[in-house]
Amino acid sequence: MGTSSFADFEEDVEIDGADGNNNSDQPETHGANVSMAATIARATKRFRSQCWKEYVPILEDGVVVQGKCKHCEDIIGAKRGSGTSALLTHLRRCRKQSRALRIVEDLSSTLRSPCGSRLKDWSYDPDVSRYHLMRMISLHGLPFLVTEYDGLRSFVESLNPLFKMPCRTTARNGCMKAFQEMKAELKDIFKNENCRFSLTADMWTSNQTLGYIVVTCHFVDANWKLQKRIIKFLDVKTPHTGMELFNQILNCVQDWSIEDKLFGITLDNAAANNTMAALLKKNLVDKKYIPADGDLLHHRCAGHVFNLIVKDGLTFVEPIVEDIRESIKYIRSSQSRKQMFKEIVARLGITSKKKPGLDVTTRWNSTLSMLEAAIKFRAAFDTLKSEDQKYTYAPSAEQWTRAEVLCKVLAVFKDATEVISGIEYPTSNLYFHHMWKIKLTLEQDSNIELAEIANVLEGMKKKFKKYWRISYILLAVPMVFDPRFKLKFLEFLFTKSYPNTGKQKIDEVKKLVLGLFSSYSTQQAEQQVKQAENAEKSSVGEDVWTAWDQQLLNDRETHMATELDRYLEESPIPRSEEFDILKWWMGNSLKYPTLARIARDLLAVPASAVASESAFSTGKKLSVTIAAA
Repeated sequence: MGTSSFADFEEDVEIDGADGNNNSDQPETHGANVSMAATIARATKRFRSQCWKEYVPILEDGVVVQGKCKHCEDIIGAKRGSGTSALLTHLRRCRKQSRALRIVEDLSSTLRSPCGSRLKDWSYDPDVSRYHLMRMISLHGLPFLVTEYDGLRSFVESLNPLFKMPCRTTARNGCMKAFQEMKAELKDIFKNENCRFSLTADMWTSNQTLGYIVVTCHFVDANWKLQKRIIKFLDVKTPHTGMELFNQILNCVQDWSIEDKLFGITLDNAAANNTMAALLKKNLVDKKYIPADGDLLHHRCAGHVFNLIVKDGLTFVEPIVEDIRESIKYIRSSQSRKQMFKEIVARLGITSKKKPGLDVTTRWNSTLSMLEAAIKFRAAFDTLKSEDQKYTYAPSAEQWTRAEVLCKVLAVFKDATEVISGIEYPTSNLYFHHMWKIKLTLEQDSNIELAEIANVLEGMKKKFKKYWRISYILLAVPMVFDPRFKLKFLEFLFTKSYPNTGKQKIDEVKKLVLGLFSSYSTQQAEQQVKQAENAEKSSVGEDVWTAWDQQLLNDRETHMATELDRYLEESPIPRSEEFDILKWWMGNSLKYPTLARIARDLLAVPASAVASESAFSTGKKLSVTIAAA
């Protein structure tokens, strides 16, 4: 079965009492399908009597009739008019509550202030403790069997002997129940959001050659804040064909009831992903579920595109970095050489804290880091050559020059990767800028006289042209919805860079923007007509109001470009480092209602699939799957 992340869903719920504070005066409503986290967080009226700190109120028709003791879970009558005497009497007799008080008194007497003072307002709540136990299991990917480990049981008992550690079956059931309840809550959020959703997906193969896929949903909420949630995490049967991936993605969006609210999906450039995206596009277009005929559905992961471009260039890079890499190996090969190099560095006054380290040859960013660090110690390597006759790998002046040029080129890719990999801000409107910077870098340095560097750049240019040709329109559309640039910026760039085809490229972008605007305008008008028809079903005679709404729809289709033209005719606003594009569109949503809806969905599309890729990271887990035992 497909599962999702307990930790990821937790982002949707603000949990009071997570630090151990008491929330005991919250009513318990029988028959309500409310998650553990929501129950803890629910805010209700405060009771005057302090005894309610030790009970969970039980309601019938909104009236408190009973209280459940938090310590022994006995049910005590507490109807209106009878007061709290029965509750107080039970507390005086409750052995478990007395034991809890003794524990608090013992802790208070042994802990120094201010630690002891923290126990003043604390009371034991087994529901809170169980919630944090389930959260710990899910967050850290622990086996359910951990609850039966003698060591953990002894440790928990030493902290609070009253807490009853559940068995593994109970722990599993608790986690799965919380997962299903939180999933239902997130489904309601998706249902109520008046926007479209974009996805990122990534696949990872384990050491056992098992394939896993993670799907992350991205959207801009009603407050114009960028949101992301993992909605699928499951193993995929082999072979990992495009059809198999299509079935998994389709099942996922249907399960979450967002099939008719999709906007885009960001994937790496694997052949199976391209097939899957084509199948998904046809499916959604046939059902009329997606705007602009699905032309904005498939987005290629920017990070993966950058890697492919650099990879093609680095096939020629070995002669440039070989001696630098061997030099670093030489000084790291023995303690005496390390010490000798250290003394030379001190003598020359080199203060760089980042020492030269070896790269991973399959990762261009590590090669960049190696070269950047080594260049700062160039003088030390030159001195080592004159003092150590066994050192025969000293790079020549020309090799150092090549390395510096290569660093400048790779630094452009590094900066671009860092920006488009952000998850706290929109990236779809930034992708174009960095692709253009890469284009300029490759073109400006293409006439360089250094043969090896020229080969590197030529390899990169070929791959760049391939991906630029198939994606420049998708990259340009978000630029139109950036009020700092709009269509004028694209006209400025394309007419200069493409004298013969610039106008054609601009027309292609205009056509897609107009098609997108048309889809959203028509959809909005059809919704208004449908609402009017439903309101006038009981009308007698000719339905002139529905006819009038239809006439407005026809007029809108005739003049649908009015709002778009007005936006494009206004001058772009000045650029600013502090500019918040989501905040700008939120403030102008009344002025440009249709365009704001488009911008909201367009800016939610991630330029890279890093949000999904990070789910597989063992260094920093964004989420952990709750798997069935």
